[in-house]
Amino acid sequence: MRTDWAIRFDVCERLVRRSGFENVFVSVRSGEVRLSGHVANRRTHQDALRIASDVEGVRAIQDELEVESDDFAEEAGPKETEFGDERAARAILSNDFDKAPP
Repeated sequence: MRTDWAIRFDVCERLVRRSGFENVFVSVRSGEVRLSGHVANRRTHQDALRIASDVEGVRAIQDELEVESDDFAEEAGPKETEFGDERAARAILSNDFDKAPP
């Protein structure tokens, strides 16, 4: 069984290799990883959970991360479209075709 220190070290090392995790704090007790702090969006949130769960010796994850932006259309959609209009992209992603360009 790996020590809590070794697990914490590996999780932190993997998080610092990527951007977006500057405000994520990691603690480990008996193989249970606790992630706290905040991330910018849901994609980064899911990445943090995946990164922690991929570390050898992790038995469970306590997710206490707060997500700053819940706007899925903003984080998933393109900023420029073939129409060159961010508003059109949001309309398409939200299935609100009444707002799409003619």
